[in-house]
Amino acid sequence: MKTILLESLIPENDNRVQKIINQSDIIAILEFVSQNRFNELTLGENLRYILECLAPMLLSQKPAELLNIELHKVSWGEFRMRLTQIPDIEVFEVRKIKQYQQILFYNKKVLARRLINPISQEFLQQINYPPSSSLEDYLEQLIEKIRFRNFPHEVGLFLGYPLKDVLGFMGLAPLPFVKTQGWRVYGDERLSDEWFEKYQLARRLMNKAIFERWLSI
Repeated sequence: MKTILLESLIPENDNRVQKIINQSDIIAILEFVSQNRFNELTLGENLRYILECLAPMLLSQKPAELLNIELHKVSWGEFRMRLTQIPDIEVFEVRKIKQYQQILFYNKKVLARRLINPISQEFLQQINYPPSSSLEDYLEQLIEKIRFRNFPHEVGLFLGYPLKDVLGFMGLAPLPFVKTQGWRVYGDERLSDEWFEKYQLARRLMNKAIFERWLSI
């Protein structure tokens, strides 16, 4: 199988990729998709969709992703093993919902950076998360809420939504609802649009990497 070239994913006149996403992260995705990572797996529609959803997290643009997956439709054990070989990527099986397994995928470095932000710390303490907790402690409390209490709307902070939108959704900031675009957007939409676009860009890169993989087999 031929290796996918970085240049094949980035048009010469498209500078947005270089400005938004590090080339080292793009190369890691290429290696993940093309260099014998999936030789033993079937890249069916379900697995391709999961990879597309995870692209912003894998490309260090988004701290985490929460997905409901029918495990029998993907080679889950093999896929999980391959995925967690990527540095800083972790997987946590949260709970069963009928035929689905709810799974939290997260990038340890990106998520830790998001949560230790002083504004994030102030927000988390306001909703009774302990101050200066470790990443593991924050995740343990979040997952406990998901499993045993009402669904915690602060999950948006963990998933990489702008804090203003999380506060607006929770009724903790007097911001008007503007639109739904990946998540519910409140107040000034410019930051939300910027973040949404970089997530979409990562998904497009992943789709192209998968497509190039199919052509290079």
